[in-house]
Amino acid sequence: MKWLYEVTISGRTAKVEVVPGEEGRFTFLLDGRGFPVQATDLGPATLALLHSDRSAEVSWRAGPEGFDLVLRGVAYRAVAVDERRRRLGGLAGGRGAAGPTTVRSAMPGKVVAVLVTQGQAVAAGQGLVVIEAMKMENELKAPVAGRVARIAVVPGGTVDGGQVLVELAPPEEAAG
Repeated sequence: MKWLYEVTISGRTAKVEVVPGEEGRFTFLLDGRGFPVQATDLGPATLALLHSDRSAEVSWRAGPEGFDLVLRGVAYRAVAVDERRRRLGGLAGGRGAAGPTTVRSAMPGKVVAVLVTQGQAVAAGQGLVVIEAMKMENELKAPVAGRVARIAVVPGGTVDGGQVLVELAPPEEAAG
């Protein structure tokens, strides 16, 4: 059995084929290029991934327009359409690559620092908020370049898993 998807992350779309193996092993084919991965379940919506002696933790939360992913401290918005659904017309509606990007907390925690101000231009990968969860500090970074449209947290405050931290508007939207 294999699963076929069309996945869009940060405006880039790729064909993804997932071929499950034994004991948590998978092969991901991204646009035909293979990546063998060992996956270990760390709890609800969190996996530890191992590929070529490199490890990463990924967590996700399903939303109305796709998934909010956090990989190595960077938040991403992903839309995955399975092959059958793509043939039937994909997703109806949605904001697409030009809409706002919402950065959410992957788990409950405490806001240690807010690294940006409202209206500030940010680059993809730039730190936005530092959250302390499970005695570890995690800097959440901008998945795309944009302008800070809204900051929904304050230092010292607590957050729930999935709570909105920062909303980024595309640079052209924020300029007007």
